[in-house]
Amino acid sequence: MTYLRLTQVQPQIATIAIVPSLIHYLIHQNELIDPGTTISSLWPFPPSFYSFLCRSTQPKKSRKKLVKKSVTKLILVSALALFVIISALPLYSAGWPWASPPKLPATTRTALQAIPTQGIEIPGWITDDHIETKIGGHKWSIQQLSAKANQPEAESSENPNNPPIFLLLRPQIYEADQPEVEWLDIKGAQHWSIDSRQSLSFNVSTNHSKNSQTVRIKADFFRAWNEGQTYAVLQWYAWPAGGNASPAKWFWADQKTQWRDYQRMPWVAVSLWLPIAPFGDIVSRKPLAESLGQTLQQVLLQTAFLEKPKDGAENNGL
Repeated sequence: MTYLRLTQVQPQIATIAIVPSLIHYLIHQNELIDPGTTISSLWPFPPSFYSFLCRSTQPKKSRKKLVKKSVTKLILVSALALFVIISALPLYSAGWPWASPPKLPATTRTALQAIPTQGIEIPGWITDDHIETKIGGHKWSIQQLSAKANQPEAESSENPNNPPIFLLLRPQIYEADQPEVEWLDIKGAQHWSIDSRQSLSFNVSTNHSKNSQTVRIKADFFRAWNEGQTYAVLQWYAWPAGGNASPAKWFWADQKTQWRDYQRMPWVAVSLWLPIAPFGDIVSRKPLAESLGQTLQQVLLQTAFLEKPKDGAENNGL
């Protein structure tokens, strides 16, 4: 077989190549030398000569396949390079996006920065006390609330023996500010133990004059207690197009807004504490938590989030 394959390439090479094989066979048959000795040590041609013979016997079809694959790869690389060039050319005249990161609308930034010092006004509720404090190195607004006389909660909130309702707000202060570990900061500062964790979802109308839509909020609702008090706690990150207790949800909404509208998605961390009996059931506070949560989101939409992102970012809620 070796002889036939070589003769198809060059008869002279085939003749030379078959001789070592014959000599090797005769030597081993007559046991003239150690059978472990290789013919390359006896034959005067260098090892590279045998490699050349092997390469010379490569079929022409394999070479054609290699050439065809190389041409295909070259075409793909060229097409990709052309696509990158075409995509990048407009940016040379307009400027690269990361050279000037997206900004918050001026009115939104001003409204957010005012929350720690001023808090927010909540329809149907009175702010009995307000302070600005730092939790986890960030500025928070803490409001002590009581219901007005016409609210169902008024009777219980006016009772001096009942613990007050607290509202904590931590707004975005600048463009690079993003939600991270606000809930862990509160838990650590209050030395809370937590159980009965569940989700509480509710809808809120945006009430924008041009494009009013309904956004969905998915908040965390749980029981938290320390040595002094037990609370039913409602927490979520609010933004113009919705809200969620997970910062990851805001991240994807923000990314979508940046790519589509070249804007940031403003946000406010909301933590509402409703007092309950020691180790009491949070179910009894669920209607109030949902109602007050809707009111808080609505207030933020009409104040801090009044200058909403462009229409394309409206459905980035959940």
